[in-house]
Formats: sequence, structure tokens, C-alpha cells
Amino acid sequence: MKLKKAVSITLVAGLLVSSLGFAYGNEEVSEPEIRQSKAVKAVKQTIEISEEKAEALAKDYIKDFFGQDVDTSTYEKRVEYGPYWGSQGEYTWMISYHKYTRDSSNSFEIVLKADTGEIKQIYRYKYDRETENNVTKYNRDELKEVAENFLKKVNPTLTNELVYDENQQYYTYYSSMGLRPTQYHYNFTRVENGIKVAGDGVAIGVDSGTGEVVSYSYNWSDDQLPTTEDIISIEEARELYKDEITLQLSYLPKRGDYYYMYQPETEEIKIVYNPVMERGYLLDAATGEFINGYGSANEGITTIDITDAQRKEFEGVKAEKVEREKELTQEEATEMATEILNDLYQQEVKIQHTNFSTYYRGNTRRRTWNINFTLNDNNYVHGSIAIDALTEEIMNVHYYDYRAMEKMMYEKPMEKEDSYEVEALEYPDAYNKAIEIIKKLYPDKLDNIQTEQTYHGNHYHPEFYFNFNRIENDIPYHYNHISVSINATTGLPQSIYFRWDDVELPKPEGLLPEETILSKYTEDINLQLQYTKIYTHNYPEPPTFETKLVYANTGLVSTGMFNIIDAVTGEYLNYNGQTIKEHNKRNDQFNDIIEGHEAEKELKIMIDNGMLDLDKYSLQDAIPKKEVIKMMVLANGYYHHMIAEAGDLKFLDVDKNDEYYQYIQAAVYQGILTDEEVELGLNETVTREELAEMLVKLVRLEKIAEVEGIYTLPVDDVDEINSDLLGHIALVYGMEIMGDVDGSFSPKAEATMIDVAIGIYRAFSKLGIRY
Repeated sequence: MKLKKAVSITLVAGLLVSSLGFAYGNEEVSEPEIRQSKAVKAVKQTIEISEEKAEALAKDYIKDFFGQDVDTSTYEKRVEYGPYWGSQGEYTWMISYHKYTRDSSNSFEIVLKADTGEIKQIYRYKYDRETENNVTKYNRDELKEVAENFLKKVNPTLTNELVYDENQQYYTYYSSMGLRPTQYHYNFTRVENGIKVAGDGVAIGVDSGTGEVVSYSYNWSDDQLPTTEDIISIEEARELYKDEITLQLSYLPKRGDYYYMYQPETEEIKIVYNPVMERGYLLDAATGEFINGYGSANEGITTIDITDAQRKEFEGVKAEKVEREKELTQEEATEMATEILNDLYQQEVKIQHTNFSTYYRGNTRRRTWNINFTLNDNNYVHGSIAIDALTEEIMNVHYYDYRAMEKMMYEKPMEKEDSYEVEALEYPDAYNKAIEIIKKLYPDKLDNIQTEQTYHGNHYHPEFYFNFNRIENDIPYHYNHISVSINATTGLPQSIYFRWDDVELPKPEGLLPEETILSKYTEDINLQLQYTKIYTHNYPEPPTFETKLVYANTGLVSTGMFNIIDAVTGEYLNYNGQTIKEHNKRNDQFNDIIEGHEAEKELKIMIDNGMLDLDKYSLQDAIPKKEVIKMMVLANGYYHHMIAEAGDLKFLDVDKNDEYYQYIQAAVYQGILTDEEVELGLNETVTREELAEMLVKLVRLEKIAEVEGIYTLPVDDVDEINSDLLGHIALVYGMEIMGDVDGSFSPKAEATMIDVAIGIYRAFSKLGIRY
């Protein structure tokens, strides 16, 4: 076909590319030679490495890891010495360097063992304005090899003692910021005698935009590991687990599959079975006893409930929920807060400031007054209270006394002094205080809360926590509850938290027998031996620990322990109430389709970063417009402020309760859609020419695409293209965002998920993320 103004296509594309200033990182990944001894000396609380020596070592590590010289005359520096949070009794130097300019920043953070100077953690963050629109260039499989090669350079003697932890593979599904570069995390767990050592090993982070290692952490205990002789067999362990497990019913809300967004509506409430092991979830392989993370069976557990007299008293407490026509004014809310707080704390309340806010949770929209306060002009005391402006319900109360907590945690239990009224509480006393608070603040909920509470009395509690779940039909609904914590030393309420959606809970009808569910669950138990640190708290002395050999239930495949079972269908559910799809089945599906595909790399990146809903659609499916919009929003990156700033939508065929509503709001905010009183046709599939139009708008080039008289296309079916979209298709075709098949663009053909995924990735990789 004869080209009309063919040169203009090339010029337009070239000018677009050069003017937008996109850039690519170095394709080669640096693999520095770094040596680190595996041997770990006995921990000492004396400093053997001076501050000057620690700084010199830190600079050497930064040079070795990142090829960067740190000039302290141009970097801000911070040096700290103290106990390491991850190991009892171990002390470290924590050193950070930061350099900021108008257009860039460069930061390093490093943690060194104070007695040997060995590295425990190192992290680098850099930002360059010229490359801020870059996108992820590497998929997870590619960078796994980078992490493995880096590990061999860092400490080749460890490679035979580590195993890659597949359970971390889908981390970015829940942490990605669209196609912007992020860190892929690779965890390598220590293995001794063919058994994993929990908590020991190496973690490496690799930047998905540059392919460079940006973080490294190393933890290797020198504790003597227990013998594997005379332990119970895995068959015996399985039988013990079967005998130990019981089931409990609970309600679980089913919500949308939102990796990035907050889901405002509960689709339905399900009744589920939850496996319970009262004595602990770990089985001591030497003794055959179940233990918890504190080294013993859950002994010392007691339960407490209201007395018959209290229950009778409750019957006389009646209260109706307030429903105001007008919201509380600031003055009314402040007066109400002062009265409640004076009653709770029996001290003079000083209101500091107030603000008004709106938030959504579950099926409830709340508009609240948020009030900050202190007591008796005490600068060490900070508190807040939130009051629903329409119902007058107390949504939360938080109170913190910094001086009291420091004394309690770092010195010894408080004694009477100054203005503090010390009351050493026992658990039953604290429980009764919590019940009295509920009677005062939430009397209308007394008949619908689970008053029985469980107390673990074998270790010190600076606060007593009580969680009163909503209960109906003798089944708890953990997502509605009233929580109260009482300071064990002062006897004052530390926090009060109220969450109640007033959703209707289903009756327990058509449930599978408990025996059926228990049989299914016990058959799916996947026991593994592992070395685990067991902590023992002996307050006020520091906690101690020992390493034990235990059997742990690691669950099915790489998705972790399955512990929610639909009581009607018997299916495993996730925390959103959705049926769990095993990742290996998903992998089989897309691997067969994309292996050898010309865009295999791009597709893997889109999948690794959670942009494709492979539970609903196959890669070769024609997908509806709403799914295309969702993919574009997720690739662009989602931030919570978008929903509030987009506001209610004008579109005629978009329902607020639709699971895609928030994606449409975000698309309006990002400029992908224009909010108008028109029908979007969300459930209709998208043609290839319509996809081209959406991609052009995604990268903000629609004005250029609408210029008339300069575009043509070297495809056989150019006459079938909507003349209004010729410029859009010319742009995506000229920049190889979309292509032809055997010389035809097929403008009227339905776009598949593969078409959409490739188009989105290539648009951003060519032109950068523009929003």
C-alpha cells in the first residue's frame, strides 16, 4: 500500500519519544566481590568495634555492594548504637547516609554487628528526577538469577546451606505501586541436616527497574541445634495433629479482590469453620507435646465471663441507638467528649484541638469528630477520642502516658509517686472495668457481644486486652467488635475501639457436618520439621529463648496455611471470603500460553505485578471494558486519595455497589476517563481500535492523535478503521505499542487480555508513566 506522508509518522513518533525524555537503566547488573565470614562469635554487650571503625567498614561495604564512594562532606550522617531488634542480647551499629539535591537523592542504611563488624543489613534508595517515569523492566524470574549470583559473590560458602523460599514469590501482588519500579524480594532460608532453620538465612532485594541489588540482610544464629535422634516420626506427628484439631464456626464477610484498593461494600456474609488448636500450633518433635511460641503448652489459660448477677443487671440496661437528623456541632461534640473523658479518667480533661473527617469501612460510612486531649496539663499524656456525628457513638478512645510506659517497660512496675494513683490490677478486676465501660458507652450492644474472654496468665501483661466480638446464633462475627484495653498498673483505659456495621448475619442453615470438614482438613495437613526459636518471658528480666525442633503445619503448596473453610461448600477461603486458587494452577495456565510469545517478558512483568486477573479471565479471552480500565489503573498506580478526590461519578451505567466503581473513580482521577453523563458500556468487550484510543489517552497524547491530515497506516485494512481514530492507531502502531498480523490491524476484532497487557506495558515503557 502506498504511504501518504509516511515520513511524518516517523517524525511524529520520534519527536514524541525524544521530547518526553524517557530513559532506560543499565542492562548489566553489577556483581561485586564481597567477603563475609559465616562464623558468628558469641554475643557480647561490650563494644569491640569502635564508632570510627564501624563507619569505615560501612563505607567499605557500600563501595563493595554498590560501587559508590561516600563523601561525608556532602552526605548527612546518622550513627546509632543499641540492641538489635531481631536477636536477644545482640548489639549493633546502625549507620545511615543521606544526600539530597533538587533533582535527586541518594541514601544508604547499614547495620553492623558491634562485636565483629559483620554486616547484618544494608539498603540503598536512590531517586533521579530524569528517570522518575521509568517502569519495571525485569520480571521476577530474571531477577531471581541476579539474586542468586549476588549471593554467590557475597558468601559462596553459604550457597549449599540455603534453600530458596517459594512462599515469598507473590509478594508484589500486595505491595506493587503499578508498573513503577519496585523491589522483588528473594528469601533464602538456612538448612541444617536437611531441616529449615526458621528466622535464619539471607534476604535479597532487587530493583525491578534497574536489575540492581538494593537490599541485603543476613541472619545466622550460633545456637546449638537440637539432635534429630529419638524424635517422633512424621506419621506419629500427623496422628497427634488429627487428635488435637477442633473446629469453630464464625462469620466471614466476602469482599472484592482488591490488592490496592479499599473495598467499601461487603458482598455477602459467609459462615465458615476455623481449625483451632488450644494447646499450641507447634509440635515438639522430642516430646510429642504441643507448644506455643513461648515454649510450652498454652497452660495458665483461664476464661472469665460475667456473673449471673451481672447478666441479670444487663437485662435492665436498655438503650436505643441515636439517629440524629443533624450532625453534632463542634461545640456539642467537645462538650460530649469532655463529659465522657472526665468519667473515664476521673481527672481534669484539657481539649487540645478537633477536626472533622469522613471514612468508609465495610458497609458503613462514618462522619466523625476527632478530638485530641491531655489530662491535668500533663505533657506526657496524649489522648484522642472520635465521636460519630450522627449516632453519637464513641468510635475510639486512645490514651498514652509516655512516662508511665517507660517506667513500666524499662525500669520496674510503678510505685506511688507524684499524681499517679497506682492500682496493681488482677485480670478479673480489669475485666470488670472493661464491662463497666461497655455498659456506659455501648449499652445497646450488651445482648450481642461475646462476653467470655480468655486470659494467658503465664507471662507479664503491661495491658489487659479484651475483645468482645459481635455474636448471633451463637456464632461470632470477628469483624464487628468492641475492644478495650486496661493499663495493668494505673487501671485506666488505654484504648477503646468500636467497629459495628449492623449488617444482617445469615442463619446457620445447610452447613456441612463438622466431621466432614475435619476429615478434609486433617487430610490436607502438610507437616514439616523445622528448627524454631522459642521465647520465654520472665518479666521484668529480658526474654530468653532456645531453639527447638518442631513439626509445623506449613499448609498446601506455596499459599500458606489454609485455615478458613466454607461451612456450606467445604472450599478453602482466603481472608476476603473468596475461594483460594492455587498459584501453581495459575502458573500452568499462563506458562503454556506465553512461553515463546514475542511479548513473553512484558506479560510476565504484568503478571508478577498483579495487573492481570487470571482468576476471572484467561489470557486469550476478550475482556470487558471495565477490566481494561482496571488494568490501566493498576498499571498506572493507585493511591487512596484518588477515590475521595474523584467523588461520585456521573456515568449513567455505573453502580456505586459495583466492584469496579473505585477503579472507575481512579480512572477519572488519572485522566483515563472523562466523567460525563453518558453510558460507558462497561460490560461490553473492547475492539482493537477502541483499545488504541484508550492507550493514547492513557499516556496523554489524545490532542496529538486528533490532528487531521498527517496520518496514514501501512496495513491492508486501513479503510476499515474509524476515521476519527486513525491518528490514535497511527501513534500506537508507529511506536510499536500495537502491531499488525500478516499485514492487517483488524480494528473491529475484540481485544484480548494479552492485547491489553502488551499495549499497556509498551505504552508506559515507551512514554513513561505520565500521571
